[in-house]
Amino acid sequence: MARVYETLIGGKDNYEPDRDAASELAGVSPDVPLVYRENKQFATGAAAWLASQGVTQFLDLACGMPAAPNTHETVQELNPDARVAYVDLDPVAVNHMSTFARPGSGVTAAVADAADPAAVRAAVAGTIDFTRPVALLLCALVHFCEPGTARDIVAGNAAGLAPGSYLAVSALRPGGAATDEFVRVYSQAVAPVRPYSSDELAGLLRPLELVEPGVAALEAWRPGWPTVPPASRERDVGGYGVLARVDPAAG
Repeated sequence: MARVYETLIGGKDNYEPDRDAASELAGVSPDVPLVYRENKQFATGAAAWLASQGVTQFLDLACGMPAAPNTHETVQELNPDARVAYVDLDPVAVNHMSTFARPGSGVTAAVADAADPAAVRAAVAGTIDFTRPVALLLCALVHFCEPGTARDIVAGNAAGLAPGSYLAVSALRPGGAATDEFVRVYSQAVAPVRPYSSDELAGLLRPLELVEPGVAALEAWRPGWPTVPPASRERDVGGYGVLARVDPAAG
């Protein structure tokens, strides 16, 4: 999955089967490569905004393969002391991300399953201090899960976060015939995938406070904006993104 994603956003660390799968997916609609790039832009934009809000710790869960700008490059440009932990279930992806984990870099990479929050926290304990606010990035992950599993992953990982922390979540959104075809092709060629409606995605984050504008289309999402700009056209395939905050008052 990680290498197909990396192929569709223009990366180079992939192989012929990855490129074949990416080509088949891109053939479904011209929006397919675009939504992959928009997901990357959402993750980057969310990380940059959170760094600008004073968050100094970032946990990129289900990080996938390197794709510039990587999370640490984005946040450390704003705060050189920011610390970033990359976690993925795929050891190949983690091996690639480990190239950034040089001594003194503030970066680490570890293999762990997002469905096992205790294992995730143990894997990054040397880099992330969970008694302080953390930005948890869960981008392009939940749509590989049925809602019950997705709720458990989000709630389990959020439960270990200090007040003042944030979650950034993105997922494929429902659409018309092109989205249905994308789901069919992806599920057969790569892994089962399931779109999430706006209400479903918001429901995964309850009772956390959503940051304005709440759940929004990836192509229109802007952090902290009370409204989103209107879409320039109807999209064949698209995604949603949302930021949620762990309320300091809850502590």
